[in-house]
Amino acid sequence: MKERAVNWIKKVVTHPLATLWLALVSFTEASFFPLPPDMFLMPMVALQRSKWFIYSFVTALYSVAGGAFGYVIGMFLYDSLALPLIRFYGLETQLFEVAALFQEHTFGSVFVSAFTPIPYKVFTIASGMFEVNLGIFIVAAFLGRWLRFLFVSWLMYAFGERITKVVFRSFNTLSLVLVALIIVVVLFITH
Repeated sequence: MKERAVNWIKKVVTHPLATLWLALVSFTEASFFPLPPDMFLMPMVALQRSKWFIYSFVTALYSVAGGAFGYVIGMFLYDSLALPLIRFYGLETQLFEVAALFQEHTFGSVFVSAFTPIPYKVFTIASGMFEVNLGIFIVAAFLGRWLRFLFVSWLMYAFGERITKVVFRSFNTLSLVLVALIIVVVLFITH
């Protein structure tokens, strides 16, 4: 199964419509699809390093559009689709963790969701379920997702394929370091 998935990804990222595939995967992953767009983004940047910035933007834009679809699922299709999706992925515990985060810091929770090990679809569906302000959701989601994909794309641009294993093995650690760095910069600028 894993080998077939890898072969399919290799085929997709070299396809003439690879950017469209990247957009489609980014959209669907944010609401229901299990494969993260990084698995497509990284080899695409490795193959065409000069497009790293464009690919990061496309990934973020369609991820946020898919996130808005996840928001709609959470808000309007709670019983028929949202809960079955959450149960299918075994993410009930994470849903309650996200609910607690939303009560304290809505913008920060959505922003940081781009970097956490909790699947992004939990945050998008939960945002609709808990009726998070849609404007705050879109802005925070776009900033967080673009920074994440910009970071991954830049790593591939700067270091090429040799960084791939490090990124996949240490993604959570790299994400936490990036979030900490962003917090430090924001605190420094605002004080």
